[in-house]
This record gives sequence, C-alpha cells and structure tokens, in this order.
Amino acid sequence: MQAQIERVLPLSRALAAAHRQVQAGVWKCMPQYIRWICEMVYGKNDDGSDSMAVQLVDELHWDDLVIIIAVVSSKQKETSSTSGMRDTVETSPLLQYRAQTVVPSHILKMEEAIKNCEFESFARLTCADSNQFHVVCLDTSPPMFYMNDTSHRIISLVEKWNHSEGTPQVYSVPV
Repeated sequence: MQAQIERVLPLSRALAAAHRQVQAGVWKCMPQYIRWICEMVYGKNDDGSDSMAVQLVDELHWDDLVIIIAVVSSKQKETSSTSGMRDTVETSPLLQYRAQTVVPSHILKMEEAIKNCEFESFARLTCADSNQFHVVCLDTSPPMFYMNDTSHRIISLVEKWNHSEGTPQVYSVPV
C-alpha cells in the first residue's frame, strides 16, 4: 500500500512515518489474519519499505473463532502509545531480549496455530504475549500501568476458568 501511495505522491520522512502508524492502525481493524513484517515496530527505513503486513490466511479461514471485546474504561490512557513505545525502546532491556529471543518463536507458533485452527495454542500464546507486554511496560522507566482492577479481574476469571473447565478462553489486554 505504501509503495502505491509513493508512486502517486513522494512521501517525506515525517509523512512516511505517519503513514506507517496509520497503516498499523488500519491493519488492526481488518477482519483477517496478518503478519506484521517490520524492523522493530515502525521500521528503520525512512520510506517504510521494511514495515508492512502480509495476509496469512483469509478472514473465512477460522470461521468459528469468536472474539468478544470488553471496553473496561473510557478514560484516556496516562501514557500515550507513541510516547510509551519511545520510552520503552529507550529504557527497557527486557524489550530487546523479548524481541530477539521470545517473539520470533512466538510468531512461528502463532502462525501454525492460526493455519491449523489450534485454539489451545492460540489461547496460550495470546495470553502469554499480553502478559509479557505488560511486564515490558513495568520494565520501562518510568513504568507504565495500562491495566486497571477490572482488567486484572477479567484475567483472573479467565485463568480460573481455564484451569477448572478445560476449554481454554483467551484474554489480551491491549493498549
């Protein structure tokens, strides 16, 4: 998409960076399974050529997967995603470890779980990724607190359900 836009209108560095941020937001809203390919979060190349999304399977692939979204607070975050990411990149050694050691294997496992419709693996990886995201937020200086009491209660309920019922449920507490 960025290459198509650049053919029509050459992008400045600032506009290219803004476009990558918008593109990331758009892909989060699309009903499909994608892999975000980039160098870290927004890429290192000013033209955005190292930051793009690739479709793994179409939106009909896992048609019995149900996603329920619960908005637990309408308050604005204390730390914006942009400044939080900047602070995390600058101060969290755990982020680098996670990016180099944990994430590559999680991506491969998640791709397999999606392609094979393996809900238990999908659930385990999604919950682990959510938990690790918030650990990295706490490792940032100053620490960031995106979850609230309701978020913690939901996680606790899902974990109790998973241990007692046997049918896994998933939580992910995004920012």
